[in-house]
Amino acid sequence: MTEKRSLLLMLTCMVFFMVGCAARKPQVMFEPTDLNGRVQAGNLVQRVDAFLIILDASSSMSEPYEKTTKMKFAEQIVCGMNQTIPDLDVVGALRTLGDTWCPVSKKTTLVYGPTSYSQAGLQAAVRDIGWPGGRTPMAEAINAASDDLDSVEGQIAVIVVSDGEDMADRPVMAAEAMKSKYGDRVCIYTILTGTGKAVMERIAQAGECGFSIDGSRLASASGMADFVEKVFFKQAAGPVDSDGDGVYDNADQCPDTPRGAEVDRAGCPLDTDVDGVYDYEDKCPDTPRGVSVNSQGCPLD
Repeated sequence: MTEKRSLLLMLTCMVFFMVGCAARKPQVMFEPTDLNGRVQAGNLVQRVDAFLIILDASSSMSEPYEKTTKMKFAEQIVCGMNQTIPDLDVVGALRTLGDTWCPVSKKTTLVYGPTSYSQAGLQAAVRDIGWPGGRTPMAEAINAASDDLDSVEGQIAVIVVSDGEDMADRPVMAAEAMKSKYGDRVCIYTILTGTGKAVMERIAQAGECGFSIDGSRLASASGMADFVEKVFFKQAAGPVDSDGDGVYDNADQCPDTPRGAEVDRAGCPLDTDVDGVYDYEDKCPDTPRGVSVNSQGCPLD
């Protein structure tokens, strides 16, 4: 009887694996907000030295959500976050739970780091995650993540991406244990990709200094940029340079100058040939004085 049961279990797992792999779809393109300018201008000050993402890849994440599946939506969130994080000297890590072709398996795996963070490294780790399956060992994943961070120094952000289903109270207790271990060094943030709002909020509250947010708010570039700023940075004390042109807001007469445009001392774009078209838009930058030009700064016929 035991052999028959094992064979049936193996066949069941194989069916889930084949169906799951056939249903996977390509990633949706994401155009991230570039935060490097604000960092370089001193408007944003790095607040974390390390981050660890816990990504739910259990069976419930295969359910439909936001015109795709919970898993695909969660992967898009992590990839969008990865693309939005600016150039930082920070340690990164990614741990999954589930991520198995067998529906009764209970598994959590460290798939990236802890290591010196690179966008390419994290992207490759997300790409290699399999089809969602198995049970939801969130408490075990949080406990394992706590051990993953043993060698990490400084301030830590733990980011949990999940639908919050099939968890009960154990993940909250695990989050409380992580907070007790690392104290003020760790903040916990949860991103909801389903209906388990209450438990996800409690996990974040256990970290005391983090917050919980609905994943739908991070689907846009601006929403994701706001999240990344709040998790990874704090606002700089003193004068602010919102458009990153090197002129502080309190002296900037052109506060919305496009990134990369050369400006004068007043923070306004240069118009070298004085034709009424700023240099960054001027296709004919050496037009003689007094010549009428079009919207691109080129002489009219």
